[in-house]
Amino acid sequence: MYYSLDRTIKRLITHFEIPRNLKGSIGFDLPANLDDPKFRLNESQFFALIDHIVISRMDGMIEVLKQESWMFSCPPITAAFASSQRLNQALNRLDLFKSFSSPFRLQISHQMGTVVNLRSNSGIDIPHTVQIMELLMISLLAQTFTQRPFSGHLTLDERLQNDPIALALSAQIQAHPRFGDQSTLFISAEMANLHIHPQMSARFVVKRVNESGKLSERVIDLLMRHLPAGNGSQQFVAEKLFMSKRSLQRKLALEGVSFSELLASARKYMADIYLTDPSIREHELSFLLGYGDPRSYRRASREWN
Repeated sequence: MYYSLDRTIKRLITHFEIPRNLKGSIGFDLPANLDDPKFRLNESQFFALIDHIVISRMDGMIEVLKQESWMFSCPPITAAFASSQRLNQALNRLDLFKSFSSPFRLQISHQMGTVVNLRSNSGIDIPHTVQIMELLMISLLAQTFTQRPFSGHLTLDERLQNDPIALALSAQIQAHPRFGDQSTLFISAEMANLHIHPQMSARFVVKRVNESGKLSERVIDLLMRHLPAGNGSQQFVAEKLFMSKRSLQRKLALEGVSFSELLASARKYMADIYLTDPSIREHELSFLLGYGDPRSYRRASREWN
């Protein structure tokens, strides 16, 4: 499988002025236009590029990743965190987005806390720098969206005990990491169950003016608020409105609309807003609108048009 450059990688290449002629270093060159749709990388190339960027620009990498402009540079991830009710739900959505766009997924287990590590889609080894940088970003997102200090610990692959780059990256999470069989981020149960901070939700959730007070308008508002977190079911909305699913159906029928029509309206409204960003990609928009895969979004968009 082949992958396009994601937003973060493109921004890092531009910010650090990574040269395009990298064939001698990692086996391939970068295109002059990083948005070239024909330029795609296999898993090994994808990991090699990130590894090269981190190692060659280590001095400025950590400070860059801590900046809000970088942390919030990917709308799907930002919206997924802001729309989730709790941190553990946001992490599950992050895993789904990675499955749309990256050559790796998160392995997440929720037992006595939340354990996160990475695995590649094909089973090849992921460079340690890539793993630790991703775990660092997850810890920063967790702290930012809950507005609480990180609670948990980092375990590094025991082969990294004398690796200066791995230790420098991991020090941003924990001064003295543990060592074990693989690099893993453990988030305490207390932190994993924290609600996303209301200020963060208000900052990144798509909104519109609703002055009618109709139930149908409230349903659309709820859907827009929660679709990026994957919550777009009729049952979910009914519970948010403190009524049964059947009551919601009946009351919407009195206003002459169905839930499925409101869901389509909410998604179209959100799509129109997100599409004002020329850099938005189809898989990102699909994720933001709560679809399971880009094909579902393509079918719906044809109906809207």
